[in-house]
Amino acid sequence: MAKENWNQYKDLEYYPDRFCACGCGGRIKVKPWHRWDGIPNYIRGHARRGKHHTREAKEKLRKANEGKKMSEESNQKNREAHSGPNNSNWIPRETRICACGCKGTFECKITSKQRYISGHNSKNGMNNSICVLLRGKTLEEFYGVEKAIEMKQKNREAHLGKTSSKKGKTYEEFYGEDRAKEIKQLHKRKQEENWQDLAYIVAQRKSRQIKPNKSEKFLMSLLQELFPNEWKYVGDFSVWIGRANPDFINANGRKKIIEFFGGYYHSKEKTGRTKVEEEQRRTDHFAKYGYHTLIIWEHELDDLDVLKLKLFGFNKEK
Repeated sequence: MAKENWNQYKDLEYYPDRFCACGCGGRIKVKPWHRWDGIPNYIRGHARRGKHHTREAKEKLRKANEGKKMSEESNQKNREAHSGPNNSNWIPRETRICACGCKGTFECKITSKQRYISGHNSKNGMNNSICVLLRGKTLEEFYGVEKAIEMKQKNREAHLGKTSSKKGKTYEEFYGEDRAKEIKQLHKRKQEENWQDLAYIVAQRKSRQIKPNKSEKFLMSLLQELFPNEWKYVGDFSVWIGRANPDFINANGRKKIIEFFGGYYHSKEKTGRTKVEEEQRRTDHFAKYGYHTLIIWEHELDDLDVLKLKLFGFNKEK
């Protein structure tokens, strides 16, 4: 849809003449990015409502693919395209030495917490010497069939109907106030140490596959329109400033940052902090490193004129 046509709806909550094409009768909500992407025909998630292959269509598809097999060359290409570094979910592997003292080695992902070869860790106080004797053997091979059956039955009965004693309890309820506080501090310190490790950050970036959401994409387009090639999206863990990952950073060397705050994840219910406290916490952090920060809240995208004035004012500041 042309820009001048969309502008007539920008101050409305819903399009007056646009209803969902699925037949539900719902109205299409006005969103800023419709100015560029066009007004959708469906409410989000309604496009496939009531659409299924007929029995005849399913039968035709089955017959069309019956007896077809991919060539070995195609299979090989498919395997290569989805294995190792070519796979977006791939995490590098490394070889470690088993912590039980057997001097054996095993291979695992670099982000894994595995310390033992499978079956080598001593559980429930089992003596290491017994653990070594059992290694690589079934209970039947080590104890004999009758004894193994008896042990399995006892183990099954001992755990039947039992649930974890921690289930449904907070740290304070399970460990007590003092111990819970100590555990939380340990977790916090461990997380801080992890986010200082470049390998950990790289692994997290790959595993989470962070991409800008619709609102962030809209803000990226707006920044590019107002200030061409001056702002860069770095909210995908590509830039870190003292254990904090900003959303947008100035690409021309100016020490300026733009943070985009979603209404849910930065709300008081989620963070326990007020709007002012949440903004101050972020700006103070980047200020320690010499950066000037502008906070943009999600609801501010609804008023483009005010948002543009805010961005122009921030960009002019030295």
